[in-house]
Parts: sequence; C-alpha cells; structure tokens
Amino acid sequence: MANKEVVFTPEVCPPKGPYAQAVKVSEVKHTIYTGTITALDQDWNVVGAGDLDTQVRKTIENLELILEAAGATLADVVKTTWYLVNIEDMTRVAEIRNEMFKGAVPASGTIPINKLFYPELLLEMDAVAVI
Repeated sequence: MANKEVVFTPEVCPPKGPYAQAVKVSEVKHTIYTGTITALDQDWNVVGAGDLDTQVRKTIENLELILEAAGATLADVVKTTWYLVNIEDMTRVAEIRNEMFKGAVPASGTIPINKLFYPELLLEMDAVAVI
C-alpha cells in the first residue's frame, strides 16, 4: 500500500474545506489515472437528471467501481478534479464528496464549465489514485 502524507504550508492560503493543499505519496506500486466520470449508468442513461445530490453520488459510485476494477478504493485517491456546470454547486458537491470519501482527504480542484455532452448532466470528475 502506498504511504500518503497530507502536505500543508501556512505560507499559502489554507484550504476552505476538508481537502489537502497537496498529498505526498511514497512506496507507490501503481498509479491510476481515470478519465472523466459522470452520472451515467451502463446504458448511457443520465442518473438523476437535474438532481445534483444524485449525480454527485452516482459519479462517486462510478469512480468506486472503476477503482475496484483496478484494485483500489476511494481511500487510495490522492487527487480529484471536479468540472461543474454551475460553480455555485461547489459547496454541496464538497459536502457529499467528503461524506462518501469517509475522511480520506485528497487534494482537490473545481473548474467551472459551460456544458457537458448530455445537457442533463451537471458535473463530471476525474481522479488520481495510488496503491
């Protein structure tokens, strides 16, 4: 298992919320980079059209399935990037993310975007995990 250490310096503004400025990783056997992940089911149907909470949960559940296939878990994630159609949703996305990641604090970033391929989608994300 990779050794993870949360990095913090008071010389930079502190994170607003439970995420790390950086995560230092050593003893890495494998690194997993995901593509973007959304709230789509196996048949390309949008799950939770117009429902932010449902889409965040489904997106993280999809991430969990991808990580499991690679031999990893959410606890192995060191970096996430969220792409939000409505940047105002950032606080709620972070609340659900923190609940589902159960204390495994990755570095995280959020980027506003104009739209996604499916108009009903409100967000997508990608992640980096190490094991």
